[in-house]
Amino acid sequence: NRFMKAKRYFRRALKDRPKNPTIKSVLKSLKSSSSSSESMIHTLKQLSHSFFSDGERRMESAPVAAKRLLLEALRFYQGHLDAYHRLGLAYVSSGLMDKAAQIWNRSFEMSHMMDHKECTSYRYERGSCLREGLLRHKLLHDLEHIKYLAKKQDPKASLLLPGYKTAYTLLDKALAPVESDGQAYEYVVNGKFMDLLGGGEVFKRNWHAIDIPPLSAPPINYLIDSKGLQRWYDEEQIIYVDDILSPEAVDAVYRICTERNDFHNVKPWGYLGAYLNDGFHHPVLLKIAFELRKALPKIFGGHELMQLWAYKYSQTMEGIKMHGDDAAVNVNIWITPNRANKDPNSGGLKVYRRFPPDDWGYKTFNHYSNEEKLEKYFKDDAVTIPYRQNRAVIFNSYLWHKTDKFSFKKGYPNRRINLTLLFGLRGKQKRRRLKSNSK
Repeated sequence: NRFMKAKRYFRRALKDRPKNPTIKSVLKSLKSSSSSSESMIHTLKQLSHSFFSDGERRMESAPVAAKRLLLEALRFYQGHLDAYHRLGLAYVSSGLMDKAAQIWNRSFEMSHMMDHKECTSYRYERGSCLREGLLRHKLLHDLEHIKYLAKKQDPKASLLLPGYKTAYTLLDKALAPVESDGQAYEYVVNGKFMDLLGGGEVFKRNWHAIDIPPLSAPPINYLIDSKGLQRWYDEEQIIYVDDILSPEAVDAVYRICTERNDFHNVKPWGYLGAYLNDGFHHPVLLKIAFELRKALPKIFGGHELMQLWAYKYSQTMEGIKMHGDDAAVNVNIWITPNRANKDPNSGGLKVYRRFPPDDWGYKTFNHYSNEEKLEKYFKDDAVTIPYRQNRAVIFNSYLWHKTDKFSFKKGYPNRRINLTLLFGLRGKQKRRRLKSNSK
């Protein structure tokens, strides 16, 4: 029945898009699919991805149809991690936060059942895939995190602490260099070493939940000058606003980022990422995304939430290099208290005010190996916005940007943290000619 339903769907789709090669390929697979398990699995995956692609394309134009197509994608193949990601976002758009969390939790568990190659083949999977490798700064972060929790009398952290201390002491003997995309990674590859980290029950698992009561008021500060900010954004495409969140909300986000252990995505330049699919979907975070669109409707327009993450940085390493994000509007909110920042004139974000040429491919040029070429093109036409806790920087996602140089105090609670929310599909936003840098 599922195959017959799929045939009918793709036959109708072919009438609307007769030259679409993906639809033709799927129909061919449906007609020629044999009864062998390998062939059936291949066809199911292909069907799942086709439904996913169609659903993703309709996320903003037809959200109800998109949700139906994404559910269909998961019916054909329950391991499609990208479909989980987008379906969760569809539920957020409808205000069904608990349903979204259930979808992302299921995705997280599915990722742990997959082999690493398949898991990392999905676009929106960022860090939950199990692997034997581990970067030095990830282990240092986890050790500091467990010490932090142990001081708060957390019983599980106290049990894990001796193993993590031993693991970090043995780190130099266990490191093995690995080359990837021209970057030298130092991965721990010793299986016994990983046992010291709690093995499969702890490593890349969300073993520490926190109890944060529901917020007593909306998380967004509705006293901000929304009309003025929207006019400023329309002119400049780059704005910032202080005290964007309520004090209660920013404190809650800081606790989520410092006490939970959702930071599974490891970056070689000294920072870690926590994504929706990793478990970083606390109701407070989803409520912030939901309320932002209400507070600044002319900026976000009909753009739906497309991604949400937090990055946490090592004080001794670099931040994010120059890049662009795959969205229409980018929101960065800084979370760590100001007392951690040693230089109040730095530590924020540098946004380049020149749009890239239309013929620049997103994937080709949104790669750190092209930074020298990008610097040459953008020159110094940039605005640098200093770090402040609870300051939001909102800008057109076509604009390239990078972390400004930062100097934060030592200690786990002082790690620089930014919360990022991406809204809308790339290519759907306005691209006004920007004025020369005057700020």
